[in-house]
Amino acid sequence: MNYWVPLFITRDQIGDSLNRLLTDAQQNGTLQCLSEDPPGRGEPRWLGRAPIQLDFDDRGPLLFCNRPRQLFDHLAVVPNPTLAISDLSGAQRNRCHGKVFEFQGHFLEITRFNAHEDMGPPHDTLAHHLLQLTLTHRAPGAQPGSRPIQTEGVGKHPLFYDPLLFGGDADSVINLLNRMEGAQAPDDLVMLPPMRCEYEDTWFAPRYRRLRRAMDKVFLKTGPSLAVALWRLADRPAWRDLLLDGARLGHRRNTKLSEAVLFLPEQAAELPGAAWRRRLLKDPDAMPGDPAARLLWCRLADDIRGAVDAVVPAAGKGNWSDQAPRGYRNQGQRETGTFQKYRALADAWRDPDNTLSQAVLHPAAGPAGQPPDHDLADLLFLRRLWQTGDPDDETRRNLLLALLPAMLKRNFTLMDHLDEQAATWHWFIDYQPGEARVRYRDPCAVDLSFYQLLFPRGTCFQPGGTARLDAEPARLDQIHFTLG
Repeated sequence: MNYWVPLFITRDQIGDSLNRLLTDAQQNGTLQCLSEDPPGRGEPRWLGRAPIQLDFDDRGPLLFCNRPRQLFDHLAVVPNPTLAISDLSGAQRNRCHGKVFEFQGHFLEITRFNAHEDMGPPHDTLAHHLLQLTLTHRAPGAQPGSRPIQTEGVGKHPLFYDPLLFGGDADSVINLLNRMEGAQAPDDLVMLPPMRCEYEDTWFAPRYRRLRRAMDKVFLKTGPSLAVALWRLADRPAWRDLLLDGARLGHRRNTKLSEAVLFLPEQAAELPGAAWRRRLLKDPDAMPGDPAARLLWCRLADDIRGAVDAVVPAAGKGNWSDQAPRGYRNQGQRETGTFQKYRALADAWRDPDNTLSQAVLHPAAGPAGQPPDHDLADLLFLRRLWQTGDPDDETRRNLLLALLPAMLKRNFTLMDHLDEQAATWHWFIDYQPGEARVRYRDPCAVDLSFYQLLFPRGTCFQPGGTARLDAEPARLDQIHFTLG
C-alpha cells in the first residue's frame, strides 16, 4: 500500500458511473468502507448518506438535513464518531465545536478533529479541515444548549461525512484518477488528492519529525527569522505530498522585502496526484467531482497560498530525500569543528531515539583514530533535519551554522548573536530614542539574501543600507519592522 485517496460521497442516490467505480475498487481489495452493512438492507455500504449542510446565525451554527431520519440511520452503523470535512474556516470550525443538534430525541454532536503529532496520513494531512460527528444518547431536554436540525432549506457549507479510503499502489491510483476525468466522470463524489503512506526514505520520516519538534522548542527563544519560518512550513503535514512532488520553499534573493516563497515546478511530476495538486493550486474551480465541493477546493488551495507570500514557477525541483550525499572522507579534516557542536546538541536534546547520533554523527565519525568529517556532518544535518527542499543553498547553510551557538546556550537570543557578529557581518544596530536602525558598514559588501533569512519574514530593507525598526528591541521576537 503506497497511497491513500479519501473519497466522500455527496448524495444518497449515486449514479451508475460512481457505483461501477466503487464496486470495482471493492472487488480489487483497494477500498476500505468505514461503515458496516446495515442489517437487512442488502445494499452496498456506500449508499444512504443524506446530504447535510452547515450555516450560521446570531446564536451560532445551524445544521440542515432534509432527511434527518436517514442521516441517523446511517450514522448508527458507522464508526462513532465519524469524520467529516467542509469548506469552513478555522474560526467557523471553532464555533461548531461542541455544538449538539437534535431530531425527535436523537442527538448529534459536532467537534473539531483532534489529531496527535504522529497520527500519520491521511488524518494528520487533513486535520485542520476535519470535524467529527458523534451520536450522543441523551434524554429529551437533557441538553438545553442543543438546537433542532433544520429540515427545510439548505445551508451554505456542505458537510461531507463518513469517508471511504481507497488504498493502492501507483498504478491503481493513476487508474482511479483517470476514471475521474472525462465525460463519464462521477459528479456525486469528492475525491481528495492522493496522499503517500510511507515517508521512511525522506525528510518526513517520523524519527526526523520527532527530533525536529525538539529542535523547534529551542528556536522558540531565538526569534522568528525567515529561515526558521521556512523550516517550520516544510514540516506542515498538509504540505508533505506537495513538497515531495518537487516543490520547495525559499525566498527571492536580494529584493527589498524578505518574503517566504513556494517554488512550484513548471511541469507536474510523473507521480500519482501531482497533477491534481498542481491544478488545485492553479485553478481549484476546475477540480473534478461534485460542484458542491468547489468552496472546499478553494479553501484547501487558500490554506497553502495563504501560508506564503508568493507561489512562483521554478525550473528545478526540490529534493526531499534523506539519502547521504556521500561517504566519509579524510582530507586533512580538523579534529574539532561543527561535528562536536552536533554532538553537544545530541546531549542537550536528550534524543530518546538517538536519531541525531544515527543520522548525523555515526556516518561522519569516521574510522577509529581518524578525525570526524565535519563537512559530511553539515551535509547530513541539512539533508535530514534542516532543509527547505534545496540542500545546496549555501546561504541557508551558513545561517544554520551561525545559529548553532544559540541552540547550545540557555537564554541566548538571536539578537545577542547579532550583536556579537556585527563586526564580521558588516553592520551595527544604532539605538535612538523611539527607534533603532540596522546600518550596513559597507553596503557594497552585503549579501542581502543572507540578511533576508536572518531577519523575520516581512522585514523591509531600505535603500541606502538601512533597515528601520520601530523601537529599541530587547529580543528579536519583540521587533516590529516597518514595511514599505
